[in-house]
Amino acid sequence: MSVVKRKNLPEGWAFLNLRDMAERITKGSTPTSYGYIYQPEGIKFIKVENIDENGYVISINDFIDEDANKFLKRSILKENDVLFSIAGTIGRVGIVRGVDLPANTNQALAIIRTALGLIDTKYLYYYLKSDDVQKFVSKLTVGVGRANLSLANVGEIQVPLAPLDQQKRIVAEIEKQFSRLNEAVAALKRIQANLKRYKASVLKAAVEGKLTEEWRSRRGEQPFAPTKDELINRDKASLDIFWLRDESLEDSDSLPEPDILAREIVEDLQAALVQFQAIAEDL
Repeated sequence: MSVVKRKNLPEGWAFLNLRDMAERITKGSTPTSYGYIYQPEGIKFIKVENIDENGYVISINDFIDEDANKFLKRSILKENDVLFSIAGTIGRVGIVRGVDLPANTNQALAIIRTALGLIDTKYLYYYLKSDDVQKFVSKLTVGVGRANLSLANVGEIQVPLAPLDQQKRIVAEIEKQFSRLNEAVAALKRIQANLKRYKASVLKAAVEGKLTEEWRSRRGEQPFAPTKDELINRDKASLDIFWLRDESLEDSDSLPEPDILAREIVEDLQAALVQFQAIAEDL
């Protein structure tokens, strides 16, 4: 079954089933099912939840010993193995790096070991993360209580295979655009944080009389510096202005002036727009 509708591919490209470009597609087992117990340290045992949104293996909590690893030899991982979740959470993708080894995994992750020189690991990684593949595998999912895919299902995924040099250029372009997007998102997050600080800074400047300082100066007014008793007697009002303070801001007592924060917001907005413009021009 095809992941996407058949269409004309560039010259030199072809649709191939994943099983036809993989040296191996397999999965692991649960060590405790065979009498082995998890260890506090040793060989990393990777589960679905250990793969983050960027495909990195993180926060390993379970380890196995050498005996368990040898018994589970089918699922001993190698560098550049692609991991694809097939139970519970479907379609999460990761790449095994050298720093992740030695490692093993369970039956919830399919291990895809690609044929050397046929497909770039990152090219496959990004393709498996694409909407086309994710929608395809969601339709194949079986099970009521716990969703599952078979290894045969994984092998049926069709990949538009480009020549290897083009795959590498495609990966480089994807990562260039993602880098731009990440920079733009970081700038927008700084804007979001500074908008909150700007609001607090304006309120602080207001209650300190700084917002009308220039206006008073033009009118030739002298600074108004009454005592607390004079204000209470005049207005019969509470002088507690702490309700204006945003306690969630760590630097609420040392906020920059509103004009400084406004300039920072404008600079970050311009930086984000530059990145989005570069992305748009390349598409």
